[in-house]
Amino acid sequence: MAPMRQRHLFFFALLAAISLLSGCSLSRARVLKADAIVAADVDHTVSCDRADHCAAPSSLLDAAQSAMAESTDAQPMNVVTLLGDSEPAMVARLNLIRGARQSIDVQTYIWDQDDAGQLVLDELVKAAQRGVKVRILADQLSSFNDLDLLSRLARVHSDFEVRMYNPTFHKAQTPPLEFAASIVCCFLKFNQRMHNKLILIDGSIGITGGRNYQDRYFNWDNEFNYLDRDVMVGGAAATAMAHSFDLFWQHKRSKPLTQLRDVNSRILATPGPIAWPQPHYEHPSRVARALEEAGDNDWIEDNILANSLRTSQVEYFSDLPAKTQQPQKRDAREFTARVMRLVGGAKHEVVLQTPYLVMSKRAQNIFKRLRESETPPRIVVSTNSLASTDAPLVHNGYARYRAALLQMGVELSEVRPKLGQKRARFHPVQSREWFRDREAFLCWRESQWALWRSRFPTLPSRSELRHGLKAPAQSRWAAPSSISRRSAHPGQPA
Repeated sequence: MAPMRQRHLFFFALLAAISLLSGCSLSRARVLKADAIVAADVDHTVSCDRADHCAAPSSLLDAAQSAMAESTDAQPMNVVTLLGDSEPAMVARLNLIRGARQSIDVQTYIWDQDDAGQLVLDELVKAAQRGVKVRILADQLSSFNDLDLLSRLARVHSDFEVRMYNPTFHKAQTPPLEFAASIVCCFLKFNQRMHNKLILIDGSIGITGGRNYQDRYFNWDNEFNYLDRDVMVGGAAATAMAHSFDLFWQHKRSKPLTQLRDVNSRILATPGPIAWPQPHYEHPSRVARALEEAGDNDWIEDNILANSLRTSQVEYFSDLPAKTQQPQKRDAREFTARVMRLVGGAKHEVVLQTPYLVMSKRAQNIFKRLRESETPPRIVVSTNSLASTDAPLVHNGYARYRAALLQMGVELSEVRPKLGQKRARFHPVQSREWFRDREAFLCWRESQWALWRSRFPTLPSRSELRHGLKAPAQSRWAAPSSISRRSAHPGQPA
């Protein structure tokens, strides 16, 4: 009977949590009281009185602003760089933050307080302290799970603002019982997460793709890391990035910190100025090296700008906030429709890398039509194996139609640990890219993409590209992995 009583107690506790928490937004008077404390306590000191706010030299920002200056309505210009290695991906962010002269907008799904999260956050605070306008929009479920930190961020500087997207029960923290209650009472609202990832500097250059602010997205985790990619785009396309960010920033699901019940209570309980503390890193030498490289113009030129491509045809496209709110509306589904049209128009080759090969009936039919055409394009797909995925249930869904893809003629490869390699040290693929007919490259996450079109004379050959799908280029921050080839015939070797 004891287990039965425990289940009953849990059920009643869940019902109580739902009844207490559903719809419990703060009163206007309480929000205004916290706003008043923040206004009185916030730091207005600006450490630099120069027009450029003492920005550090940044050849990345200079290249973007040069492309922006060259752009016209008839002939836009962009500088595009694929950030496959984790090292340039981190260094580029640090270089741009230190080089910012006017504004920095950051949008992300996860923001942890490990070395990577602390480092980027500390650099953003320093940018605000020298007069740069900083805005951070983070999904509540997986970001800043620390009320003391959020209380400090609310008043760290007048040029620094944080909003949380779709907070569960109007709170910054979601304990296990409330997590369960939110699924039971209001799953559709709870599941309206924001997966967009963007950092935009001075409205002229942005980085978008798959990386959150957490060690494992930069190969800094001691146990488990992801293979991921970003695209850095400077120039005319940055205008669309700014528009997308503003749509989410101004949306009703984006809440200032004083409107979150638990953060509000912490602010009311701790009035008075709060100093911004120095971060404490688990591996300070690694952080110091990244900061040193971010200030080394030769390193930036050799490891980032040398791999850039100048092109006019770049599109940035992201889901609208309405996708989860009104998914049946035509404009809310435009992101998916554009991807389908791009792939369906392939003539010679489609190369796809994705961590989760989840294909709708429509997507399967597009692949089938491509392979059944008079001159079928080659289709090459790389994804995680069961041994490397961080989502076994999702992998199980893909495994059900894996044989059909192989029979269709899709060249399917799966990333897996090397023999004898512990899974804890393995790097599963997280990046998502399409490469079509050597003239269109698409790098995307669940809810946004950067697409550029060119003949790509400088992009890698097919064999080099396939090697690139196995792992990021040889970086001292990366760990090894291997790829296995799936065959339509079980008897053939992998």
